[in-house]
Amino acid sequence: MIHKKRLLAVLLVLAAATASVASASRMDATSQKSAVHIDVVGVAPVPLFALVQYALQKGYFPPSIDVSYKFVTSPVANPLLGGGQVQFALAGSPNFDLLAAGGAPVAWLGAYNTFPDLQFVACCNINSVADLKGKTVGITGPGTLGALLTNEMFARAHFASSDFTIAALGTLGAMQAALNSGSIQGLLSSPPVPQQIAAGLPGAKVIYDYTSPGHGLDWLGAGIAGYMPWVKAHPAATVALLQGLNKAVVNWPKDEAGAEAAVTAYTGEQNQANLAQDWQAVNKDLSKGLVPVPLHTEVHVMQILRDNGFPQAVATLAPKMIAPAYLWKAVPGTKPTAKKK
Repeated sequence: MIHKKRLLAVLLVLAAATASVASASRMDATSQKSAVHIDVVGVAPVPLFALVQYALQKGYFPPSIDVSYKFVTSPVANPLLGGGQVQFALAGSPNFDLLAAGGAPVAWLGAYNTFPDLQFVACCNINSVADLKGKTVGITGPGTLGALLTNEMFARAHFASSDFTIAALGTLGAMQAALNSGSIQGLLSSPPVPQQIAAGLPGAKVIYDYTSPGHGLDWLGAGIAGYMPWVKAHPAATVALLQGLNKAVVNWPKDEAGAEAAVTAYTGEQNQANLAQDWQAVNKDLSKGLVPVPLHTEVHVMQILRDNGFPQAVATLAPKMIAPAYLWKAVPGTKPTAKKK
């Protein structure tokens, strides 16, 4: 009788344990099932767009969202975001400003770099923009940041469109190879790429710097854009994504090893000296956290686009191209307070 009681007790304990494990498994499966999947792309393999990769590696996104991140070129990113095949993208103007001006339901949700940290590197025997007359320069594609601000550089130097040739080469790697071979004589990029080219290619030098006094622009250098039908349908997931990205922006400057690991994962860079330069370059460009895109910045972007041959870029469309309310909820203190009269 005593043995039967002991056996019954053991069976009851095993049954309770089994039920507990099954309950935990169901809860875990339910949690995984309820996670909202989010596809995010970056538009260039440069360190400034490695922030989502950093957030993923540090675990800054909550279990309620399942985030994937990869690099695609700007010409590929535009239709992906504009058509809702991905929900978010990291980029700078004018990648998605032109999409929005053309009627695509996309908008900037926040920024973490509000000026163009871009330099034009040229080779060889070229010491100024004036020396590029009659030369060929590279861009990844029409309507991209590099294309627009390369044209702006030439416009400031009073070049006519017949004074230079632009070659659309698809990727930054293709532009670098073309510069090395001499088939183009210059390209525009963000640090540390121009500096590394100038240091490694004999005769190459940076001849124009948008961060130099007198060269600056009111511009969106890096931010996150969203496909608004999805954003409006998933406000909680959007806020969670922005919170995780904000943590990445805040903590990147304090975590060299983690930041460099993210750059390697996103860009493929493995040279330790280059990785240190990458980390420092991004530190110089980052705001202290995600910030709303100022209306005056978007108006200025529209004006420059219109001046460079994009008539659909009307300044009055600017308010529709920014959607700061999700960031206001994600990051306290980002919503502007009303001024006292």
